[in-house]
Amino acid sequence: MVMIWLLQREFYLKYSSRSPCTISLKWITPLNYRQDVQYLHQDPKPKIIRKKHHSWHLYRTRTRNKGLFHVTETFKVIVHPQTYLPKDWGTIEPQQLSLQLQSACLPQPHWPILSAELQKFTEENWFQENNLRQWILKASQSIIKILKFREHLSERLGALKALMLGHGDCDEFTDLIVSLARLRGIPARRLTGYSINPQKQEVTAHAWAEIYSFKLNDWIPVDIALNIIGKHPSTHVIMKIEQNVSEINDYMVNAKNCRNEMKFEWQEEKITLLRMDEN
Repeated sequence: MVMIWLLQREFYLKYSSRSPCTISLKWITPLNYRQDVQYLHQDPKPKIIRKKHHSWHLYRTRTRNKGLFHVTETFKVIVHPQTYLPKDWGTIEPQQLSLQLQSACLPQPHWPILSAELQKFTEENWFQENNLRQWILKASQSIIKILKFREHLSERLGALKALMLGHGDCDEFTDLIVSLARLRGIPARRLTGYSINPQKQEVTAHAWAEIYSFKLNDWIPVDIALNIIGKHPSTHVIMKIEQNVSEINDYMVNAKNCRNEMKFEWQEEKITLLRMDEN
């Protein structure tokens, strides 16, 4: 079932300086990956910057000494759900990797696969499983036993700190499965965006993983926090794909032509579900 979500996104930037400045404000936008995105309203009207795994909106303006910069945008997302049949996932075997897939196997700050704590997983029997689907299921079960789910953490812990503390939310579940897959030599990456609860009319920030299948030549969704393995659901909206780096900022700001340093303070983002339709 294809779902069509009408969403409104708002955020604020509070700024102050002793003199007027030119501000360049850049914010992440939904991807046209597993979904189609159409903007219906934007205030202010930005320039679009597209890259391989993410896209941005860019807006430049001349500011007063201090003020509150407000961004609001309304967009429609048509999500294309996909289910990967278990028999099609293939096996884990040494492969000649492209440069793109090599980047999905490297250590990153949130995925420290060379650390002694993560290396201990290689000693467990399940870790050497050669069937990709079985390996993902066993890795997921192992993570669920190790980490207690704790919502609304104030910071992203990363795989290593999550192991040390023994808890995490969707970020930590994702960081750990990405780390373990890369440790096993399987390309893996992190997706972030929103999870929508149609019954409660709620939209919450969410993170999940994708693990690469050489047999399918495609990425398998792995959402341990919501126990959705091998399926991209119609309730997930994708904002970012983190592969070459473990973290991409949602917002960036740069000030020029200032006599003095400008101070910035981001206000919490608000995302609202305006309407939903089935197709």
